[in-house]
Amino acid sequence: MGLTVDIQPPDFETRMAILQDKVKFEPITLSNEVLEFIAMNIKTNIRELEGALINVLAHYKLKQDAPMTVDYVKGILAQKLNELNRRELDIDLIKETVSKYFKIEVSDLSSKNRANSIAYPRQVAMYLCRNMLDCALGNIGSAFEKDHTTIMHGVKKIDEKIRTTESVKQDIENIKKMLED
Repeated sequence: MGLTVDIQPPDFETRMAILQDKVKFEPITLSNEVLEFIAMNIKTNIRELEGALINVLAHYKLKQDAPMTVDYVKGILAQKLNELNRRELDIDLIKETVSKYFKIEVSDLSSKNRANSIAYPRQVAMYLCRNMLDCALGNIGSAFEKDHTTIMHGVKKIDEKIRTTESVKQDIENIKKMLED
């Protein structure tokens, strides 16, 4: 048996306290503005927070002539912040992106509507979930309120259409690009 514990990301005050504690042992003093910027933007976990601080400190040690301003720290952490701000790919993101691409409501993807204007985007979304996330058919079925055989049929149908219809292949590629941005 085990103890089930819900671990939440640290709140702003905790992140600030961690940063202030870590900086105590460094020969450099960082302004509260800089620490607040780091704490406001690195929210996922303590490891990421400490990694960002180490990155900032390493840059300062290499280029001691540069003042440690918020703008300077933004430049140092730009790539990390872009990575963290990018939404993680999941079924909901695929459903939202497919809905946007085909100009339909997200709820249409789970509806009983069999019109081609809804069924085709639904099958595309199922296909992308299966191939980009490698989700189990049951999980995809739950997300679309369909049974696993419907998911299998939709995935198979799009897989066949990709090989025979250029427009379907183009739709899939366009949606994948949207998901990657």
